[in-house]
Amino acid sequence: MRIAFASGKGGAGKTTLAVNLAAVAAVRGIKTTYSDCDVEEPDGHIFLHPENLERTDVTVPVPVVDDDLCDGCGKCGEICNFNAIKVLAGRVVSFPELCHSCGGCTLVCPLGAISEIERKTGHIATGVSVVKSGKDAPGRLYYEVDECGGEKNTKETVGLERPGLAKLRFTMGTLDVGEPRSVPIIQDLLTMPDESNLFIIDSPPGTSCQMVESVRGADYVVLVAEATPFGLNDFKLAGEVVKMFGISCGVVLNRVMESEASATESSSRPAQDGIKEFCRENGFEVLAEIPAIRKIAEISSTGGLVAFEIPVMEQAIDAILDRLAEIIAG
Repeated sequence: MRIAFASGKGGAGKTTLAVNLAAVAAVRGIKTTYSDCDVEEPDGHIFLHPENLERTDVTVPVPVVDDDLCDGCGKCGEICNFNAIKVLAGRVVSFPELCHSCGGCTLVCPLGAISEIERKTGHIATGVSVVKSGKDAPGRLYYEVDECGGEKNTKETVGLERPGLAKLRFTMGTLDVGEPRSVPIIQDLLTMPDESNLFIIDSPPGTSCQMVESVRGADYVVLVAEATPFGLNDFKLAGEVVKMFGISCGVVLNRVMESEASATESSSRPAQDGIKEFCRENGFEVLAEIPAIRKIAEISSTGGLVAFEIPVMEQAIDAILDRLAEIIAG
């Protein structure tokens, strides 16, 4: 089953949830693949530490003109909707960074003066991540937090019952600096042969073409919503995209203010209510609500997996994974 994690804005917590769910699934014995499709700024490797990465270049076809055959008729420029090829001063000039590789110019050229060459836009890396949990996570600490998000005590990690090692397949795409087209890399990532039972897609944030390409083939989408006014607005936009494809969707509310007084005094409460109202109106299931706990951000900023270190995150990831298992089972 393919599960896409998406969000309407950057920083909502999408990658944090995706990498932690992938790690917990692997520890449970589920054959798992994590695919980082945020190719403009991939960061899943910071948390999952893949090993033995194999790199494959991603290329796209772009036109090249034989000046000896070209008579400057201009038909190639007329058919191109992206201004990637033009006749200037009687000579055909191509702009490969604008080309969408449709091949139209090669088809309409009456003299066969246009052919195609491959242009590198980025690369894909594949490897294996070894997930360490419980007592096998050296140097990690186990944190207990009170209901207001404060640290209650700290002790050596023994509290979370997940000792052992597990492996998961890791894939990641990276767009070359200066390249505008990231969709071909995402397409290559998502069409690679894969034998896992759970394929987790870490989508780009927002509602761009890249996000659309990442979620369109998913069996289920987990939308991560930040309980802020901006988060509410962008969550609705992402929700409309998911609805457009008719994909089943669940929602995780992140950074929820647990204290009633704190939520009322801030802009968090109206945003939380707005997200839940949108879910009710559109049939989106609320999978979990994650409180705003500073320690989550602190551990994540060091590349730690919070599902193995903070009980409230362990419970949230377990609940999401259990629900996804029910959906997979039908």
